[in-house]
Amino acid sequence: MTFRTLVTVAALDAACLFSPSIRADVVEEVEFFMAEHRIEFGYDADADACAFIGTDVRVVHVPVSSPNFLVARNATVKVAERNARAEIMKLVSTRMSGARATRLETDGSAYAESTESLVDVFSNEPLHGCETVCVREEKDGDTIRVAVAMRWSAAAEAEAVAAKRGDVDFDALSDADEWAAWAATHDFASSGTTASFTGSDGVRRWVGIGLADIEGKTGMSLAAAQRSARQAAGAELAYALFGEAEAQSVAHRLKEASSDGAGTSETLSSQEFENRVTLSVKAKTVRDGEVYTTTVVHPLSGRKLYVSVVGIEPRDLAEMNLLGTASGGARRSETFERPEHPSRPEHPNRPDHSSRPEHPNRPEHPNRPDHSFRPASNRPEHPSRRPRPDEDDGDDGNDMDL
Repeated sequence: MTFRTLVTVAALDAACLFSPSIRADVVEEVEFFMAEHRIEFGYDADADACAFIGTDVRVVHVPVSSPNFLVARNATVKVAERNARAEIMKLVSTRMSGARATRLETDGSAYAESTESLVDVFSNEPLHGCETVCVREEKDGDTIRVAVAMRWSAAAEAEAVAAKRGDVDFDALSDADEWAAWAATHDFASSGTTASFTGSDGVRRWVGIGLADIEGKTGMSLAAAQRSARQAAGAELAYALFGEAEAQSVAHRLKEASSDGAGTSETLSSQEFENRVTLSVKAKTVRDGEVYTTTVVHPLSGRKLYVSVVGIEPRDLAEMNLLGTASGGARRSETFERPEHPSRPEHPNRPDHSSRPEHPNRPEHPNRPDHSFRPASNRPEHPSRRPRPDEDDGDDGNDMDL
């Protein structure tokens, strides 16, 4: 038996251990996708690449028409992705290149091959370049089961690091609509909430994907759902860009609390860890723009969904300086004109709430905050607000503890 086969068998066993209640069929669907697209499971030493399947199960006591159903579904996908990423990090770290091992030792976070705790795994150097390539899901009564395939390669990590550092030849950026070209190939009906891709110019880009149920909606109700999807997409892009750094920060805090006798990081579940990461990312903002919209029928609920996709231009991403200065010296200091952002607000870190021609129901003034009417199901939660005596609190008995 070859080393690659041994790694594959071990990884398959770990997939079953993560979520023993996952049915074989949803995992088999992902395995079939990987075989069909010639994505090798486990670690491929020749290609310096790795692919793994992550799973999760969640019980949701709300109808599929509730906005909370999509919230729970998306959270389940994130946990499955977190599990897949953890296994990739373990496999890559045990067969890491000398350069990566040196960086870990320099940072004082040398990887322990025997580690199993999520906190231990994610307290190490973040692994850039991971990409979710397949999401499959099923619903059995109130139970949602999700399996995802995630892959990583040294080449993808190099692209991701270069893009986040701004170590990019901006003069060579493509003039084509890279977002639309990628979106035409992406299956939004079976998708996670974030994605990344490499454009025709060799530059990696990230997107956030927001979903909203629009089954039977028209007029103001439809417009409110579209705004909700746009807002969710912006939050998901922030997660895509900051998630791994925040996972490391969360892991460090948990380890410190555990060493002080105030934490139980060794027994923290994937769902609990992911909830902390998501909460930590919520304070982040990104200078984004909506790059694509469409509608799909969600295979799990059978309902029509509106899809909003937001991205960040390579120049704007470089200005965020997520990983420090570009290699070889100081970052560029010249000012670049940003494409298609003529009405940028004065505060560059605020989310983009500009109108787009696809949404005729939005306000006439693109730079004003949207104060139009929203149905109660689309309003943000304000737990400290007390209802007036004559006001219905909207409690339908379907509250869900996420």
